[in-house]
Amino acid sequence: MNSELFIKEILPFQDSLYKLALYILESESDASDALQEVYLKLWKMDADTLLSLSNPKAYCFSIMKNYCLDVLRRRNAHSEEKVEDVLEAQYPASASDEPQSRYEAAESLALIHSLLNTLSPNERQVLVLRAFEGRDYEEIESLCGMSYLSLRVHLSNARRKIRKALKSMEL
Repeated sequence: MNSELFIKEILPFQDSLYKLALYILESESDASDALQEVYLKLWKMDADTLLSLSNPKAYCFSIMKNYCLDVLRRRNAHSEEKVEDVLEAQYPASASDEPQSRYEAAESLALIHSLLNTLSPNERQVLVLRAFEGRDYEEIESLCGMSYLSLRVHLSNARRKIRKALKSMEL
């Protein structure tokens, strides 16, 4: 890829691609990183391949969307692993436990997982960091790359959704 072609064909989409990444990832720093990664991928492409595309803009948006969804999947997987670790540390299942208590612990864990799966990735991440890991707001802000206000909104929405789900189950 030469710089003239890149500047002419790809760079004009910069603002739109950034806005798409920001919409999906809900974090300015993650959106900037995504834009850089997508541009690097496009830069490494063969110029002939890029020129042969009927709609380069749609192709760029498709790459950005897929990259952002991969980021969310990785974030989600990481969040679920942390929940497992925290719950196992707080409620370890030992061999001496009675079958009834092991069954109740497994049932509680399944309920927690199902409730967490109803949340968006950002809501789940913020809730896990705050409720399960006991992190303070400043720490969560830096870990998630979101503003204090966004963090509070995600946390409030997560708690509201869980309360609503529990109420519908009549627990």
